[in-house]
Amino acid sequence: MVEDIRYLLALYSKLFVTCSPPITVALFIGMTQGYTAEERWETARKGLKIAAGILLTVLICGNQIFEIVGVATDGLRIAGGLILPRLS
Repeated sequence: MVEDIRYLLALYSKLFVTCSPPITVALFIGMTQGYTAEERWETARKGLKIAAGILLTVLICGNQIFEIVGVATDGLRIAGGLILPRLS
Protein backbone atom coordinates (compact mmCIF):
# COMPACT_ATOMS: atom_id res chain seq x y z
CA MET A 1 0.00 0.00 0.00
CA VAL A 2 2.82 2.39 0.87
CA GLU A 3 4.55 1.58 -2.41
CA ASP A 4 1.36 2.38 -4.32
CA ILE A 5 1.09 5.75 -2.60
CA ARG A 6 4.74 6.54 -3.34
CA TYR A 7 4.21 5.54 -6.98
CA LEU A 8 1.13 7.78 -7.31
CA LEU A 9 2.97 10.70 -5.68
CA ALA A 10 5.87 10.24 -8.11
CA LEU A 11 3.48 10.21 -11.07
CA TYR A 12 1.62 13.29 -9.84
CA SER A 13 4.83 15.23 -9.24
CA LYS A 14 6.09 14.43 -12.74
CA LEU A 15 2.78 15.48 -14.28
CA PHE A 16 2.82 18.71 -12.22
CA VAL A 17 6.39 19.52 -13.32
CA THR A 18 5.53 18.81 -16.95
CA CYS A 19 2.29 20.81 -17.07
CA SER A 20 3.37 23.58 -14.65
CA PRO A 21 -0.06 25.03 -13.80
CA PRO A 22 1.21 28.42 -12.48
CA ILE A 23 3.03 29.12 -15.75
CA THR A 24 0.07 27.88 -17.80
CA VAL A 25 -2.32 30.18 -15.92
CA ALA A 26 -0.02 33.16 -16.41
CA LEU A 27 0.24 32.43 -20.14
CA PHE A 28 -3.53 32.01 -20.45
CA ILE A 29 -4.21 35.31 -18.70
CA GLY A 30 -1.64 37.09 -20.85
CA MET A 31 -2.95 35.63 -24.10
CA THR A 32 -6.60 36.38 -23.31
CA GLN A 33 -6.06 39.83 -21.85
CA GLY A 34 -8.49 41.60 -24.19
CA TYR A 35 -11.19 38.89 -24.03
CA THR A 36 -14.49 39.18 -22.22
CA ALA A 37 -15.25 36.73 -19.40
CA GLU A 38 -17.42 34.63 -21.72
CA GLU A 39 -14.69 34.50 -24.39
CA ARG A 40 -12.17 33.38 -21.76
CA TRP A 41 -14.47 30.58 -20.58
CA GLU A 42 -15.05 29.46 -24.17
CA THR A 43 -11.30 29.47 -24.86
CA ALA A 44 -10.64 27.49 -21.68
CA ARG A 45 -13.33 24.93 -22.59
CA LYS A 46 -11.92 24.54 -26.08
CA GLY A 47 -8.40 24.08 -24.67
CA LEU A 48 -9.60 21.45 -22.20
CA LYS A 49 -11.42 19.54 -24.95
CA ILE A 50 -8.33 19.55 -27.16
CA ALA A 51 -6.04 18.49 -24.29
CA ALA A 52 -8.43 15.69 -23.28
CA GLY A 53 -8.58 14.51 -26.88
CA ILE A 54 -4.80 14.39 -27.15
CA LEU A 55 -4.48 12.54 -23.84
CA LEU A 56 -7.13 9.97 -24.80
CA THR A 57 -5.57 9.45 -28.23
CA VAL A 58 -2.16 8.80 -26.70
CA LEU A 59 -3.71 6.56 -24.04
CA ILE A 60 -5.53 4.44 -26.62
CA CYS A 61 -3.12 4.53 -29.60
CA GLY A 62 0.20 5.56 -28.03
CA ASN A 63 2.09 2.33 -28.63
CA GLN A 64 0.98 2.15 -32.26
CA ILE A 65 1.99 5.78 -32.84
CA PHE A 66 5.42 5.13 -31.34
CA GLU A 67 5.87 2.01 -33.49
CA ILE A 68 5.00 3.96 -36.66
CA VAL A 69 7.40 6.76 -35.76
CA GLY A 70 10.08 4.27 -34.68
CA VAL A 71 10.47 5.34 -31.05
CA ALA A 72 11.26 2.57 -28.58
CA THR A 73 9.30 2.65 -25.32
CA ASP A 74 12.45 1.95 -23.30
CA GLY A 75 14.20 4.88 -24.95
CA LEU A 76 11.28 7.10 -24.08
CA ARG A 77 11.41 5.97 -20.46
CA ILE A 78 15.12 6.70 -20.27
CA ALA A 79 14.66 10.16 -21.77
CA GLY A 80 11.79 10.90 -19.39
CA GLY A 81 13.88 9.76 -16.43
CA LEU A 82 16.66 12.12 -17.46
CA ILE A 83 14.36 15.09 -18.01
CA LEU A 84 11.93 14.83 -15.11
CA PRO A 85 12.99 14.85 -11.46
CA ARG A 86 12.55 11.63 -9.51
CA LEU A 87 11.25 11.16 -5.99
CA SER A 88 13.40 8.98 -3.80
